[in-house]
Amino acid sequence: MVAPTAMLADVANARETEAYVNATAARWGGIDVLFSNAGVGGVIRPVTEYPEDVFDQVIAVNLKGSFLACKYALPKMRDGGSIVMTSSVVGVTSD
Repeated sequence: MVAPTAMLADVANARETEAYVNATAARWGGIDVLFSNAGVGGVIRPVTEYPEDVFDQVIAVNLKGSFLACKYALPKMRDGGSIVMTSSVVGVTSD
C-alpha cells in the first residue's frame, strides 16, 4: 500500500497549482479524478459598499482556483477521467 500524500498550496497561485498537479501525476502516473474544492466567504454588504479587495480574493479562490486546477490537471487526466468542482464555506459557519 502506498502512503497518502498531502501538499499545501495557494489554489489561486498558478505556480503552486501546477506544482501540486505535477507532483500528483508523477506519484500516481496520471490523474483519474480532479476534485477542486476550495472556497472563501466574503462579507455581506450592498454591492455599492463591497470592498474590491475582498471581491478579488473571493474570485481568486472560488473561481480562479478551479480554473487553474483544470488548466494543469486536464493534460494529465486519463481517458474517462472526471472533474468535480465545489466552492463552499458552509463547513466553517455555524448557527
